Amino acid sequence: MPSPSGRKRFNVLGAMNALSLDIIPVTNETYINAESVCQLLQKLSDLTLGIPITLVWDNARYQKGCDLYLI
Repeated sequence: MPSPSGRKRFNVLGAMNALSLDIIPVTNETYINAESVCQLLQKLSDLTLGIPITLVWDNARYQKGCDLYLI
C-alpha cells in the first residue's frame, strides 16, 4: 500500500511452517535488504526441524548476497 513520504514504514519479511502454520517473521522500520533475508534464514536454521525446507523466492535484488546456507 503506497504511503506519502515522511510516513513511518513497517516492513515484514516472513516464512510460514506449512505443517504447524507458525509464522516466522523479521520486521523493521527501515528497508528489507540482504541483511533482513539473512536474519530470516538464520531464524529458519535455528528451528532445526530435521526435514527439508522449501524456499520460494521472487528474485528480488535483496535476496541475493546472503552467505548463509541451510543444511
